[in-house]
Amino acid sequence: TGQSVGPAVLLYGAASALYSPSSWPTLGQALQSLQQGDGAPILSMFDTYVGRNRNGTFANTDEAETAIDCATSPAPTLGQIRAAAPAAERASPVFGLLDLYSLASCAVWPVRASGPSGRVRAPGSPAIVVVGSTHDPVTPYAWARGLAAELPHGVLLTRDGGGHTAYFQSRCIELAVDRYLTTTVPPRPGTTCPTGR
Repeated sequence: TGQSVGPAVLLYGAASALYSPSSWPTLGQALQSLQQGDGAPILSMFDTYVGRNRNGTFANTDEAETAIDCATSPAPTLGQIRAAAPAAERASPVFGLLDLYSLASCAVWPVRASGPSGRVRAPGSPAIVVVGSTHDPVTPYAWARGLAAELPHGVLLTRDGGGHTAYFQSRCIELAVDRYLTTTVPPRPGTTCPTGR
């Protein structure tokens, strides 16, 4: 394909496999191939993750996501991002800077964010169920706990396990969410579900 595997390809390719434990063996094999001089597997993972087509064109998924994210809430300035870099690298030596500098797009986005900033509130709402997984590498469980605590009627529903999202990885979560959506009855506060069907 004429592509080479550099740091960005390696990091994004590896990140693509962290969403689900079922893809970890694929990542392991790709890294082993890379050590043997074959970058094709990690490059394929990168291409899938960023939406690169065989003909070298890209899907516009990243652009659409950036436009939505940047319109949702105010971004830190470039100066704030630079100032946060040492702490981000200490907290996560592999992905910290990659994740932090992804905010730079919104820092220079030409349209101001119209969404709210700060605590999320929903006064007068019925119960709002917030679902989080204890070992989600993409959306940390602390975020789910924090959001549920901010909402006056927030109810945290926990999946004990790794990987991104919870609904399709736990029959218990599916039943609790389906019941809530069809009857408006939330799960009991503190409900924790195992991973598995």
